This record gives sequence, C-alpha cells and structure tokens, in this order.
Amino acid sequence: MQNKSLPNIEWTADEAAVFQRLTQHRQSTSAELIKYCAIQNPQGLVATMQQKLAGTEWQIFSSVMRTTDPKKMPIAYYRLLRKPLSSLK
Repeated sequence: MQNKSLPNIEWTADEAAVFQRLTQHRQSTSAELIKYCAIQNPQGLVATMQQKLAGTEWQIFSSVMRTTDPKKMPIAYYRLLRKPLSSLK
C-alpha cells in the first residue's frame, strides 16, 4: 500500500512492526505476524491497534479460519483497509 494518507499514529515497537507488514502485504496471517514481527499475541495487539485507528479512515479487518483439530490454534487473517464512507459519518 503506497498511500500517502496513512495515519500518523504513535505505535509501540510491536505495533509498528505489524503496521509496516500490513502496509507492505495485502494480507498477513497470525502465524506470519508471530514469525516475521516477533510478537506473541497478534489478536490482542491488533485489537489495541484498532482502538488507535478508531479516529482515522483506516481499520484492520480480521477474519479467523477455524481448525478442526482442537489442539491447533486457529489462523486469523489481517488486512489494513479504508473504512467505508458510510461509517465515517
């Protein structure tokens, strides 16, 4: 994403790593965020980032793919997207 209107938010080091990955890749999985951004809890970190993005035109869309094996953690998919115009009013 080469967009100049990305929010200028004070991120923690972990948040900055995740934000950079989401701006450079169309989509990232929770496993990729753990591996490449060296974070432990992608879901919690993204939830905190969502709060910081609340006053902007951006959001992190997340979806979770369930697993049939209860021993495995479900994989979540994350994307940085613009909010629909109707939600900005």
